[in-house]
Amino acid sequence: MTAEPTHQLRVAISLSNDPSKDEEIDAIVKLVQKFTNTPDGRYYLRSLFTDDLCKWVAQRIRNDFPPDVWGEWMAERALNSIEARKVTKDLNDTKAALATALEAVEATKRLWAEDEAQREHVLAAVRRDRDEATDLYRKYSQMHYDADTERKALAAQVVTLKAELYDAAKRIEFLTPHEAGE
Repeated sequence: MTAEPTHQLRVAISLSNDPSKDEEIDAIVKLVQKFTNTPDGRYYLRSLFTDDLCKWVAQRIRNDFPPDVWGEWMAERALNSIEARKVTKDLNDTKAALATALEAVEATKRLWAEDEAQREHVLAAVRRDRDEATDLYRKYSQMHYDADTERKALAAQVVTLKAELYDAAKRIEFLTPHEAGE
């Protein structure tokens, strides 16, 4: 088993007591280069000292803003926290509005079901009344037919009786008084 060769990273950056912007930018560039030129996974600081950090720090220095990474991170975190609270509030408001809307939908469904049940009840009553009216119509139609048939039969019987009466009256007219029972 062979031991892995040791690698030491030495970082030596010297700055005057009153460095210029360019000297400070050069110092950060050298620091970033030191960490980016190391083998992968050797230093956690490699993920901190990146080209993007170097560009950001250089831009801040050129614009006379202090490159306070921790302060920027905390400010961003605070903004994210505020935004997260706002989004959470909006989400909760939306959930509440959705719950209210769902309750309204359920209430509408219940009313619709009640209306449907009531409509079915009314339709059943209408059908029942229609069936009763149809039965009554049939019954009265049959009664009318029977009455009309009986009327016609009675009318025919009246005609027959009238004819018989006429014939009887004619016979009586020709009868002698003795035959007539006088």
